[in-house]
Amino acid sequence: MAQQLTPRHEALIEQIVALAQHADADEVIDEAFQLLDERTRRLRWLRAELRVALDQEVRGDLIDYTPATMERLIAEAEERSRRGLPVRDAVKPTGPLQPRSGSGPDGDPPTYPREVGEAAATGLRRDA
Repeated sequence: MAQQLTPRHEALIEQIVALAQHADADEVIDEAFQLLDERTRRLRWLRAELRVALDQEVRGDLIDYTPATMERLIAEAEERSRRGLPVRDAVKPTGPLQPRSGSGPDGDPPTYPREVGEAAATGLRRDA
């Protein structure tokens, strides 16, 4: 299936090749498709996580976020990691955690699932 590129797309590909970021147009297009595939997989994961969170909200399985809650969750994840037990990627910190006050609706503290500490760290869910 042959597709015609727009002049804008052709110019963009030529610019990327000229900057020696890729050897030719095929490499540029291959990487573009790889990135699109990665983005699609990440969006599917995010949507699945959001579905879980919305279900937890409907059931009322939420707790108030506090700095103490976050410290406890981090300590639980670190302990699980130290013991060689699995820790879900969704609860692994990727950098310094800076709680934001008033980041929930109407300036209220945000809420997090009760299961984040135990079940989310282990990959288990009450509804699973």
